[in-house]
Amino acid sequence: MLRDRDTTANGTLDERVYYLHNWRSDIVALISHAGSQIEQVRYEPYGTPFGIPAGDIDADGKVTQDDVDQAAAWYSGSAYDVRADLDMNGSVNLSDITYIAGNKVLNHETGRGVLSLEHIGSRKGYAGYENLAELEGSGVKWDVRNRVLLSEIGSWNRRDPLGYVDGVSLYEYVMGRPILGYDTYGTHRAFAQDSTPMAPWLAPPSIPIVDAPGGDIPDDTTPSMVLLIAACEQACQDNRGAGAMGYCYKGKPVVCICRTRGRELPGEQGDPFRACQREYELDQWNYGSQTDCAPGYTGLPDKQPHVTHENVRVSLCRKALSLRKYEACVGRISCPEGNEGYECREGRCLLRERNRCWAESLEKVYCQNNTPPVIPPSREEETRRNISIQTDCMKGSGQRCKNEASEG
Repeated sequence: MLRDRDTTANGTLDERVYYLHNWRSDIVALISHAGSQIEQVRYEPYGTPFGIPAGDIDADGKVTQDDVDQAAAWYSGSAYDVRADLDMNGSVNLSDITYIAGNKVLNHETGRGVLSLEHIGSRKGYAGYENLAELEGSGVKWDVRNRVLLSEIGSWNRRDPLGYVDGVSLYEYVMGRPILGYDTYGTHRAFAQDSTPMAPWLAPPSIPIVDAPGGDIPDDTTPSMVLLIAACEQACQDNRGAGAMGYCYKGKPVVCICRTRGRELPGEQGDPFRACQREYELDQWNYGSQTDCAPGYTGLPDKQPHVTHENVRVSLCRKALSLRKYEACVGRISCPEGNEGYECREGRCLLRERNRCWAESLEKVYCQNNTPPVIPPSREEETRRNISIQTDCMKGSGQRCKNEASEG
């Protein structure tokens, strides 16, 4: 993105500035047509900017004598640091030092809450939004088409015109996850659509494990990985209470691990509960318990438009086999002795009992004698019945598992 401007009001566009942005469209730097540094910007999670003028080597928001001295030291010592290479020619030279000293004399100062130097006048910033510096009142404000984002309080200035599309709060910005979220129209939060190829390990037949909140985030920090984690975080947020779930990301099957049941064990064992959850979700893909992901689809497998009521019924029958393996996996977990293992033993018991009961119920309702069960009238009714089965399975097991954990 670039901006052409008439700085002398003579009708001629005599200045061209290029805007550099990150993957989320935050404007993070401006450079001249010749490639020289003009200014940089960093942002707090909800968009409050911190301007850094060219030559501000210590990044405190203003060019001082300390910055000039540091650049001179690099020059005299034949050292290189890009912070002092303002013309970006690969070396720190006298022209760079002269430019930095000139900025000091001109009192070029920005810092927290200031997006751009006055004579530069950039208005594009956080997530590509338009800065509204002319509005009265304290704090940074961003024009996001249908609403104004107030960075100081991390909230919108008015109710969402679309209603409760982003949850129970009509003022909350991107459901409280500003690091990965954005909202182009000021009406509905979203996560950036990745245009880069998926990392090779995401391609079938490999099914990746993605740990969302409370889990082990993979080391891969490519844009694809960042956006995949964001998608799993959203899925976990929308399905509170889920330990793990199969998920479709751009038509590819993934497994989102949302949280850990029980206490994590030390050493190479890691978290055995998480390991069982992973095995369970992988089994569901392998046994066909999950509906295949349609090309390009992102979301829960059974929410796809092409999924029929019959697809859901068959998948629930097949799910019983995965649950039996999950039950056996949990039963093999070894917990620490004494009080240190109480939480682990209770979680082990609850998972084991739930999976055993759930598997038995699914087999009885959906698979017994290989005859079709009574079909509820809708997919919604099917979902309600499935939830009811899980709820019934947990009744009465709470106290029993507390006693078992105490005896261990």
